[in-house]
Amino acid sequence: MDIEELRRVRALKANVDILEEELRALYFPYSSPNAPKSGGQNPNRGGNPTEQAYHRIERKKAELEKTRAEYLERTVHIEEWLTTVEDLEVVAIIRAHYILNKTWKQTAKMVYGGYAHKETPRLRVERFLEKQTVRNVR
Repeated sequence: MDIEELRRVRALKANVDILEEELRALYFPYSSPNAPKSGGQNPNRGGNPTEQAYHRIERKKAELEKTRAEYLERTVHIEEWLTTVEDLEVVAIIRAHYILNKTWKQTAKMVYGGYAHKETPRLRVERFLEKQTVRNVR
């Protein structure tokens, strides 16, 4: 396991959240950023607006499901790896920051009870992963 894989999972979680928000916005066209400001149909677009909206929603759903599946697959891989990690502090930090998508400040508060600087958990994980890499190279 390396830091890039953990960051990838965090980015996937953010993408899932963003896609869910975009999908919700498509169900309420007047709150959608693509909605015309006049409140009506865009006169420059022809065709059936209901059908167009339906196809946009279906494409967004497919994209969301694909991203969600990749996120879940990678999360399961990380969870399996975490069962082999003996340092429970590192396990808690990785779960809080990379899986639950908490900020470093929130992670520090969760793991250390608010007594640690926000950089403490980040440095702890980075040092742990560096040691793991050195062990695997030998």
